[in-house]
Amino acid sequence: MFKRTAMSSLFGIALAFSATLHLSSAPRAQEAGPSSAAPQAASHPKTTAQAPGSQELTADDLGAFLDGLVPMQLQREDIAGAVVAVVKDGQLLFAKGYGYSDAAKKTPVTPDSTLFRPGSISKLFTWTAVMQQV
Repeated sequence: MFKRTAMSSLFGIALAFSATLHLSSAPRAQEAGPSSAAPQAASHPKTTAQAPGSQELTADDLGAFLDGLVPMQLQREDIAGAVVAVVKDGQLLFAKGYGYSDAAKKTPVTPDSTLFRPGSISKLFTWTAVMQQV
């Protein structure tokens, strides 16, 4: 049986990772308050150029990152299994199952056929979508 706190911590990691990906690809607005950084212009023309030092997100890089993170979190939080799916520009970039859908039978999680019931956590998805629209 899944622990509620474990599911929420894994979801928190996914949200943090999602926010990091979103923020790294968007121009950063100047934060309010004192800053040691040089002032930025009030308006930026919209460009598709990447920020210096950044690189395009690839499925291989994402897989390497998640393969190091997700199994460790599953073990630490005593979670049987999870699926991670990342969508970029409306296309599925990465989808992989981790752990077991049935731990007793050692049935592995697959992203296309294992069903996870969202339960109470669906409220977080709803409000995240609402806040993204705002």
